[in-house]
Amino acid sequence: MNLYTYDINGWFVGPTDDKQHQRATTVEPPIPVGDMQPNWTGQTWELQDYAAWGELQKQHSVPSAAQIRVDVLAELNEMEREALMPRVTREFMITATLMQAAQLGISQTSLLDSIDPAFSPGFKKMWDFNQKTIALRAKL
Repeated sequence: MNLYTYDINGWFVGPTDDKQHQRATTVEPPIPVGDMQPNWTGQTWELQDYAAWGELQKQHSVPSAAQIRVDVLAELNEMEREALMPRVTREFMITATLMQAAQLGISQTSLLDSIDPAFSPGFKKMWDFNQKTIALRAKL
C-alpha cells in the first residue's frame, strides 16, 4: 500500500513507506500542472495555486521577535538621530523640570496640560518625544 505525505498546510510532499507518518493518506494525488500543486483537504487532493498561496502567506505572516526587535531599534535610532538633544540630557531636563514644578506646587498633569510660562515652552514636546521612545523600548 502506497502512502502519500503532505505538510502541515496540506501540500503534497511525496510518497513514503512509513506507516506511522502523521500526515499521510492512501489516496494518490493528481499530477501537478505548472503552479497548480496537490493540496490535501482532509478527504481528497485538489490542485491549488501554490505560488498564489505563498504570496498570501507572506502578506499575512507575523514578524518574528527578532525582526520586531530590529525594527524597533532602527526606529529608536532614527528618532534619537533627529532629536535635538541626547537621551540622557533630555531625561535630565524632564526630571529637573518636574522637580521644579513640584516645588512650586504644580502637578505633572497640569504642567503637561498647560505649560506655565515659567517653564520651557518646549517641555511638552520634549515630554511627548520621550514618552514615544519609552513606549518603543517597552516593545524590546
